[in-house]
Amino acid sequence: MCLLLACLLLAGPVMAGSDGELWQEANDAYRRKDYGTAVSLYEKLIANEAVSADLYYNMGNACYRLNRLGEALLWYERALRLQPSNADIRANIAFVNSQTVDQMEVLPELFLKRWFSALRNLFSQKGWAVFSILCALLFFIVLAFFLLAGDLRRRVRLLVLDGCLLLLLALGVGMAFAQKRALERTDEAIVTALSVSVRSMPDASGTELFTVHEGMKVRLTDEVGEWVEAQFPNGSKGWVLSRQLTVI
Repeated sequence: MCLLLACLLLAGPVMAGSDGELWQEANDAYRRKDYGTAVSLYEKLIANEAVSADLYYNMGNACYRLNRLGEALLWYERALRLQPSNADIRANIAFVNSQTVDQMEVLPELFLKRWFSALRNLFSQKGWAVFSILCALLFFIVLAFFLLAGDLRRRVRLLVLDGCLLLLLALGVGMAFAQKRALERTDEAIVTALSVSVRSMPDASGTELFTVHEGMKVRLTDEVGEWVEAQFPNGSKGWVLSRQLTVI
């Protein structure tokens, strides 16, 4: 689904009490195309420690409508961490990235890393936890049938099935922990300043290597005072002021 359509499909209520009223007001402001007010109200919800993929997604939509591409991508990325399998969020990220100034070549990932990420992102942390619980319940049910079975062939089939369920349980637990680590990462950031000079050292006197613009996603590898070393999608590294980035 393209962003122009997805922006109109605001998520339903996910808040309660006073936060629910703010949520409704924010969505109403968005529908009236009063995007500045919508952003302000979404910010109040976030300041109240509301955490929701729908909230972050709507915030990203409102920021995009205000042409704040860096902030839009930041909130979409935060929403994606909570709902890694959400196709609309991924479509919006791709759409907004196509409109940013910098179209930097991305280093290809190793096949195993891509495969692992794709498997992990089939479900959220909560989704993998539910998957694990279901596997555990089925494991014990099959185990009970195994203990009651008298026929040898049936016992062998049940034992094989229980072994498969045990493997799936281990997979679910492992993926839930992997999603937890991904959710808590602090080494990824979005360039939110309009233009950033990337320097060879953590000092304004360092050689300017190149310039990037808002919306660039980077990985943080080091920090010295008010400077951070960032690794860019093409593998190059350089130092930028930390205030020009926002950690996802």
